[in-house]
Amino acid sequence: EIEDLVDDRDQEAPFDIALDWVNGHIFWVTEQPSRIRRADLDGNNARTVVMEPGLARGIAVDPVGERLYWTDLSQGQVVRSSLNGGNVRTLVDGAGSPEGIAIDGVGGKMYWVDRAAGRILRANLSGSGVETLVSGLTSPMRIVTLPACACPIARLSVRVNAIAQT
Repeated sequence: EIEDLVDDRDQEAPFDIALDWVNGHIFWVTEQPSRIRRADLDGNNARTVVMEPGLARGIAVDPVGERLYWTDLSQGQVVRSSLNGGNVRTLVDGAGSPEGIAIDGVGGKMYWVDRAAGRILRANLSGSGVETLVSGLTSPMRIVTLPACACPIARLSVRVNAIAQT
């Protein structure tokens, strides 16, 4: 059964969402107006945490590091803040046409897609060490990482990434 969690009729529908399972929140980005919003996992206490995040397209949460990451398509940036929206900092300038973003908090990496150039890129969570992992894709929009665990699917995901690089 599908259930509406957040009745946010004064805001545009979410463009992307991210779950913070540790602190019990859901985050989402809207385009018009451009906002990053947060609510409890039960849908209560919805509020804006970042008023003008540029043209935010992708959003990801590092619940252990207590940070929020997003891509700004209008400025070609990857940006980070605290979970309450404070301490906003540009991590990567010149990120291309960034759309989806994913965080590997345990591995200390962030991944994003450059839709226009058809690439998947990776950097340290500080924004240093930017590298292209995969190129030649057709308009990638989203990327997902799996939590680090001993499960075979996580190891398979790492192997697939390594194969895609060759």
